[in-house]
Amino acid sequence: MLPPQEQALYFIDSTGLHVLFTNFSQERLLQNLIMFGHQRSADVLCTLNGWDRRALRIHALKLGLQYRQLSVVQPALAGLDVDQQWEATDMMLDFIATTAPVDRDMAQKIVRIGMRLQH
Repeated sequence: MLPPQEQALYFIDSTGLHVLFTNFSQERLLQNLIMFGHQRSADVLCTLNGWDRRALRIHALKLGLQYRQLSVVQPALAGLDVDQQWEATDMMLDFIATTAPVDRDMAQKIVRIGMRLQH
């Protein structure tokens, strides 16, 4: 049994019974899902709860850049709507400008990812 201050949301899908603790904020829950490789689950959770799925991709890109997770950056960029690409480009340029003097290799990887998406 959960302590009185803890709340949980239970749901069942084809893989089994799942529990979500509701003492997490929406942002924290989505951030954890994204960073631990469950982008699809974050997307489904947004759909089920009526949360903004469009913002999820930009949020994922921001997290991927912040934590230097290329495995998060690539799918986030691939899922952007056309009107979100300018915001993403600005985020990537800021990242490259601040990262290049310190970690040139990482900055170059981000440039290559961005260039691939333009084709």
